[in-house]
Amino acid sequence: MFKLRKKDWVVRPIQQKTCEELIIQHHYAQSLSHTSTARYGLFKTGTDFWESDALGCSVWLPPAPGVMRRYSKFSLAQCLALSRLAIAPEVPSNGASFLIGQSIKQLRKDRPEIRILVTYADTMQNHTGAIYRATNWTYDGLTNPQPRWVNSTGTLVSSLS
Repeated sequence: MFKLRKKDWVVRPIQQKTCEELIIQHHYAQSLSHTSTARYGLFKTGTDFWESDALGCSVWLPPAPGVMRRYSKFSLAQCLALSRLAIAPEVPSNGASFLIGQSIKQLRKDRPEIRILVTYADTMQNHTGAIYRATNWTYDGLTNPQPRWVNSTGTLVSSLS
């Protein structure tokens, strides 16, 4: 597998609709919250950066209220959660960690009030959190199991829906 070369790729803000299309194509949940507050797309350099050229996306939104109990020294306005990360199969092996790292750099510029970022590795999907460790996230333990609902089309539906 080829490794991604930084000079060949760029991360920039993208629209909600573009993220929805990428999530449906490349993420097991096949769904996306309508409350995302920041979205970043992965593009090859040398393209015209049409939204349709995005080969990955990271989607950020306010965390679930229970999360803030754990980080009580921060306000909800100071926290974002990485809700979805999707990468097209043709992206080189370290594309996910590159997208996360560059998204965080963009967030620091775009949203300086953000003091803490959280994310979760879905152990039901056999995710280990290796991508997050590769981008220097701090492991903070397991969450309590939550019920899931999958609709008749196979789409994972939020318990808040």
